[in-house]
Amino acid sequence: MSIGILLADDHKLIRDGLYALIANEKDMDVVAEAENGCDAVALVKQHAPDIVVMDINMPDLNGIDATRIILEENPDVKVIALSIHSTNRFVKEMFEVGVSGYLVKHNAYDELVNAIRIVMKDEPYLSSQIVGSVKDGHLITFLSDRRVFSFPGYSPERRSGFDRRCELRI
Repeated sequence: MSIGILLADDHKLIRDGLYALIANEKDMDVVAEAENGCDAVALVKQHAPDIVVMDINMPDLNGIDATRIILEENPDVKVIALSIHSTNRFVKEMFEVGVSGYLVKHNAYDELVNAIRIVMKDEPYLSSQIVGSVKDGHLITFLSDRRVFSFPGYSPERRSGFDRRCELRI
């Protein structure tokens, strides 16, 4: 069975590039594309994707609010944040609303397919660039597996694969 993916980004060039990357994978299929958060919410209802790749900065409804709505209405959908932002603030906000992974656009082409596969196993994913900045910024203390982390306020009931072995430091 193929992994159904919705791409949500306001830049067609980004969507086209990600679509081309996913098209090379036999076990993945782009089921829909959205250019803003409102469309993403509607298309999730219509297409029931397994994964939403969600840009943070979009018109009409930003990726943070769109993710919140999507996961409240569709708790089985997994969302991977996709952003130009690698700052702790955006990473924290997206994980607080329930994303399963976070990719920086700079690394997206190299990491997206791997991130999708990891998230589909109910494991969290952080872009390699984020892991470095988060670790250097002491936002998260990793106690064992670098892919296992948590944020206060994050509901483990909503998203499996997370673990309380790590703690947030601000």
